Amino acid sequence: MGRITIFTATHCLFSLQVKHELTKRNLPFSEVNLTEYPEKRSDVFMLTRRMTTPQVFFNTRYIGGCDATLQLLDEWDHDTRHASPLKKYKSQIARFPDPSNPHLALPESQSMEETSSSESSSLAALPLDSPSVTLELPDGTARTYTVSDLIEELSEVLPLGTLSYHLTSYKNSVTGTAAVAALMKHFQTETREEAEDIGKQLGQHNIIHHVCFEHRFQDTKAYFYRLQAHQTPHILNSLYLVSDEEMHWDNARAEALVERLEVLVGRLERECYALEDGGGIRYSEGIKQKSLFRELEEGICLFQAVEFDTMKPKELLAWGLNVYNIMLKIALFKRGIPKKESTQQIFLREIQFNVGGKLYSFIDWLSVISAGKVGGDQPVSARRKSVDPATIKNNRKMFPKRTKSFDGGSSPLRRSSRMSTRSPDLASPADYRVYFATHLIWARSSAMPHFTAQNLDKELTIAALAFCAEDSNVKVDTAKGELSVSNVFSWYRKDFCTSSSTFTSEISDSLTASASSCDRDLTSILFSLLESPKKLQLQQLLYSGSKTKLKISFHADDWTINALGKDYVTFQASSIDGNCSRI
Repeated sequence: MGRITIFTATHCLFSLQVKHELTKRNLPFSEVNLTEYPEKRSDVFMLTRRMTTPQVFFNTRYIGGCDATLQLLDEWDHDTRHASPLKKYKSQIARFPDPSNPHLALPESQSMEETSSSESSSLAALPLDSPSVTLELPDGTARTYTVSDLIEELSEVLPLGTLSYHLTSYKNSVTGTAAVAALMKHFQTETREEAEDIGKQLGQHNIIHHVCFEHRFQDTKAYFYRLQAHQTPHILNSLYLVSDEEMHWDNARAEALVERLEVLVGRLERECYALEDGGGIRYSEGIKQKSLFRELEEGICLFQAVEFDTMKPKELLAWGLNVYNIMLKIALFKRGIPKKESTQQIFLREIQFNVGGKLYSFIDWLSVISAGKVGGDQPVSARRKSVDPATIKNNRKMFPKRTKSFDGGSSPLRRSSRMSTRSPDLASPADYRVYFATHLIWARSSAMPHFTAQNLDKELTIAALAFCAEDSNVKVDTAKGELSVSNVFSWYRKDFCTSSSTFTSEISDSLTASASSCDRDLTSILFSLLESPKKLQLQQLLYSGSKTKLKISFHADDWTINALGKDYVTFQASSIDGNCSRI
């Protein structure tokens, strides 16, 4: 009997969307999960010349991805020749024999129950809980909290707000006097001195800090204090600080941590995914998934303790690409989605995360893992130790701040205002395919890719092919004689200008007079990565002998493509500044 075959991937939201639409119409289907059966990826590529999911077949007829399938199902809904989509399925699909094409054969030992329950017992056992903090109370008793529980409790107890001093505003801060009053009421102490002692304990555990890291906790109106979770909003994994004494993560555990976090990110996206109106992620709902989101925030803090300098180059690149994609997805939920090119670059330059005790922006991190060496932005106190304010005065880089400078030139935020005129500063990577690997998640298909050192070359090629297959990234317009490509190619243009393709001389003759050698090399690279029909269209433009010269244009990327309508927070640069200067 004929069948509908869907090639899917674990955590692929658009695979979920297609399955939902088919089930809603009572249409049976057979699913092949490429995460569980990676050997079937080569079959999908042979059938479709695409590497993204879902890929849908009605018997041997190739339908396409999510959008193409939904469009066809909508046509079936309005087909007056059949009483229902199920009737049409029986007429046009079920009455025919099974597909004879061996590439469409189902795996012999396929088990969907096994697929859904195989999120690795070793990963499930991986501890992601935050460390504990014990507070000694005046009555001789003690209370033990997890760091995240304590921070959540104090966020409700302390009267946090925006306080100003010397033309600078400090967000989410509280005076020492107000903090003592709140602690006195919450812990029911008899004197202010006892409440102040609790505040000092919080400071010793790095739960609360002076806003400029210059003073210990005191019962005074003169000093402002802030919880660790609010102190450095530009650092994604700064909910708490990890100590060397508490845990050490070797390479094997670092890989297990990444796999565990990928599972959690997939769960978060599924919880926030809406099936109506064509499907999409409700990003604004992310932080409302308190238990799951807190587990994610605690988990990414463990990156602070990963010593990755012993990783081999391929191991570091594969692991680092997974870290990049995890942190990027969490940043979209936590800090919002940048809509303009200028704010996209601020997002990639100014949002940071702590790995192995050093801070990296997304740009920095990509540079480090591509070069296969350690070289972070600046050292930070990533270890949870008691902070001596006297030491901080002599080592201001221990806790980096994002404040505007007086000269208007050296501040990261002021540099960002000019970013739209130049590409991000990135050391040339070992392989330009890493750009496809880190931007593939913007495609309206497929799940977050996972990279391994063993199969890295193949996986990078898959990412490059999948990226270029999307019309939102690469589009050939034969009528206009135009090759429209993503801004990714413009941002990192110098790294695409290395092609030694044999096509370059012919391509040079086919480009407009204003085209540069980089345009020639970029076109050569795309020619090698495109599949039919795009490759045939580009070939037609290049070798048809037409007088119309090929023009290359760059278009802005839509980072909201996977969102449900406007159900997301728009990223603002001010959201990652703990302090605001009025100068």
